[in-house]
Amino acid sequence: MVADAVRGEDLGKAFGVIRSIVAVGDLIGPPLGGIIFARWGFDGILNVSLMVLAVDLVLRLLMVERPRNMKGRINERDAAVDYGTMDSFPRVTSTASGASRFRNPLPILTCLSDSQLVVALLLGFIQYVILGSYDSTLSMEASERFGLSPDAVGAIYLGLAIPVLLFAPLAGWAVDRYGPRRIATIGYSCFVPALAGMAIPTRVWDDTLFPRFPIFFGFLVLQGVCVALVSTPGVVKAKQAVERAVEANPARFGPRGAMGQMFGLNTLVSSSGLLIGNYWSAAMRASCGYWLLSVSLAALCVVAAGLAWSFFSDLKDRKSDPPSVSSVV
Repeated sequence: MVADAVRGEDLGKAFGVIRSIVAVGDLIGPPLGGIIFARWGFDGILNVSLMVLAVDLVLRLLMVERPRNMKGRINERDAAVDYGTMDSFPRVTSTASGASRFRNPLPILTCLSDSQLVVALLLGFIQYVILGSYDSTLSMEASERFGLSPDAVGAIYLGLAIPVLLFAPLAGWAVDRYGPRRIATIGYSCFVPALAGMAIPTRVWDDTLFPRFPIFFGFLVLQGVCVALVSTPGVVKAKQAVERAVEANPARFGPRGAMGQMFGLNTLVSSSGLLIGNYWSAAMRASCGYWLLSVSLAALCVVAAGLAWSFFSDLKDRKSDPPSVSSVV
């Protein structure tokens, strides 16, 4: 619905706002649940969950889906679609559309021939591996290393959530202005010292020189800014990749396109990263220590920054002219 309602040049700002709220929910959910459980037990968790689900249901009922007018939006999409890799998609004639849809119940899978879509999904996976590491290790490390109470541990997550809430809309604006490639590369590059720096107060820092907790919390706030920077570029680039596929093969995807399938695939990858990040980070901390976990996550961000710079390309860098509508039908 957001993809249909927002113009291409404003897509980054819209997704920046949405992803900031989603990321804040991902970050504060586990510690908030722990605080509620400590005070009111499982009944408190159940009651709060039911209230949140009730609000969610009411909001979904209030949403009115706008009808899609593909012919009216095709010229508007042309300004946002990157035509440089249109030829990477196999084209299907309109006479075979019915048979094609029968043989390919998931046409979104044909979009995976675009390396930019694959990299966008991979970056989303890496982002949620990092978020999963916060869920499974940050609270335990803060409690054991600094002797914080459960309420204080929950408050630590505000150091992540508030920067995300403040900077994600700005990062979305920057994606619209400067392109996903630059913002994703900057975000993951900044993640490297922010994550590696977490190893300092937990490994070699001495409280007699300077209190370790301000250093720890400072790097945590910097990571919140990095989460804001990397939340939007991958989603915007994935949408552009799917739009290229739909423009190349409109008969394969049908009149409603493939945006729902793209977001479903993105959710699958993100949820997998969150699950793997939780288990891998907990196992890594238990066997090797939190400092080595931080260094390994920083190394993962080096890979992510290299992938973003190598495979993403900004629209304004493309020199090829967009093909006519008749040439892709």
